Amino acid sequence: MILAIRYVFASCPIRIVALVAIVLLQGLIPALNVFMTGQIINTLHIPQISDNALIVSIAIWCISLLGIQLMEPLVNLVQGDVTEISTRYFSTSIMRRMNESFSLSLFDNKDRYEQLEFLKKEAAYRPLNFIICIIYLFRAAVMAGSLLLVLISYSGVGAAICALSAIPMIVTNIRIQQKYVEDLFRNSKDAIAMRYVYGVSMDKSFLQEIRLYGLGEYLLSKYNESAQNTYNRMHKQRVRAMVSPIPAMVMSLLILSLGIFLFLGHLRTSEMAVGALVMVFQSIVMMKSHLDEIANYGANLTIMSRFFDSYHSFMTDEIEPVKNGDGVLPDNQPFSLSINNLSFNYEGRDDKALDGVNLEVSPGEKVAILGDNGSGKTTLIKLMLRMYAFNEGNVSVSGIPLQNLDIDDYRNQIATVFQEYGKYEFSVGENIALSKFEPEATSSDIDALLRQVSFPYEQHKRLGKQFGGDELSVGQWQRLAIARALFRKANLFIFDEFSSSLDPETEQRLFNEILSLNTTVIAVTHRLGNIKEFDRIVVMADGKVIENGSFDSLLVRRGKFFDMWHAQFKSVIAESA
Repeated sequence: MILAIRYVFASCPIRIVALVAIVLLQGLIPALNVFMTGQIINTLHIPQISDNALIVSIAIWCISLLGIQLMEPLVNLVQGDVTEISTRYFSTSIMRRMNESFSLSLFDNKDRYEQLEFLKKEAAYRPLNFIICIIYLFRAAVMAGSLLLVLISYSGVGAAICALSAIPMIVTNIRIQQKYVEDLFRNSKDAIAMRYVYGVSMDKSFLQEIRLYGLGEYLLSKYNESAQNTYNRMHKQRVRAMVSPIPAMVMSLLILSLGIFLFLGHLRTSEMAVGALVMVFQSIVMMKSHLDEIANYGANLTIMSRFFDSYHSFMTDEIEPVKNGDGVLPDNQPFSLSINNLSFNYEGRDDKALDGVNLEVSPGEKVAILGDNGSGKTTLIKLMLRMYAFNEGNVSVSGIPLQNLDIDDYRNQIATVFQEYGKYEFSVGENIALSKFEPEATSSDIDALLRQVSFPYEQHKRLGKQFGGDELSVGQWQRLAIARALFRKANLFIFDEFSSSLDPETEQRLFNEILSLNTTVIAVTHRLGNIKEFDRIVVMADGKVIENGSFDSLLVRRGKFFDMWHAQFKSVIAESA
């Protein structure tokens, strides 16, 4: 809880101090109003009362009443500022922390990935809810405390004990709520399964297969299984919630009896106007209401503080195994690559994704990497890009060890198109030039790239339905990804199945244009139609390089490449034979 308060305070300290002061005043004014009500009633029963004293009491009572009305919008104003600033603070802090990471390792650690998903989902509203909850809790505590003092001043400790008799039930309710939260977290896997199955059942992209394979009843049974598990656990929790408060109820009843006894004893020995007596009972009811608020908000704070525990861990723990260097490569010179005995396995997996890979790429050379799914092609590319740290072997770029390079400078000289490329629902120009795009200007370079990839829209066209733009086909998004890579004019081009959604004519033309670039090109592909144009072909299997040579030499070798080529172009081979 202290950790959560510290982080919230750090998000906007000045406004939070102001908010606390305003809420403190807001909490005291109702007690002042109640106190002055009692004063006015008692004053009216004094035989010789000064008009001035009565006027002062009524004036203070009116001012307190006006204060109650004025404070609420003031609290809403400051609280609104605090919640918006704080929500932005936490979201931007998480984004900035993500930007500090050079690699993808975070997503391969199960616990870290779940933590990130939790933060991503809840950062937009957990800090907001926590602030609202703690402000209301603070206000309720101030109101209850001030009313307690008023009760004691008018009726002794008896009435105060009557109001405090609710505390055992409050403590019990908080414990029940905490237990409920624990059960809810244990139910999270079933809840996730229910949401997933329900979403799949309603998703248009799945419906064809669901109809074709008759999966409707199967999905329904999986949903019901998870729902039944959830019901069984939560039903037990509800039974406990019904039974466990009984001892607290008895304790509250005993305390209430003691309070009534002391209160009645006080009435026998003191003079209290009937109107003031009514005010006392109203104060007890008000105080009981505020104590209930304390119970509800206190229980909710326990739930919300989990967000800040995860936030603190994410912000302070070491999450980045890749260390940055300070080496800089020269501009406008195609890179060479030297990979020696490189091995790597993903976190949590026993099998090696790469096992002793050796590979040399000369400056300006065009190299194709082939292999079955899971052979290590994409992993090799990711290690070239320094997306993961490797412990065995080494990689050098133009003679400099990869781990010694400044990562940002190195990546700024590389252009890539991955299988999973970004689809940014911004303008066409932003999709190509990204942060270098100038919305108020028209770039002739971008226009040329749009013509080169045969893209149908101009550079200022908004894309994506979320912002009222046009939705693109998969092939059109892929053309934009290729244009984004070509815009960079890099010293190393890396393509990972970049043409999977292009028509054959466009694919052939873009392949030829890319291979004609005066730079180093490495392409991972399964489509062998343009494979002859590469200077060299590398074939991988089980995390190893098993073949490495020119097109003709690999065909003569009649190994893995020959089998792949034969599978795709059997008729071509038959004719050439």
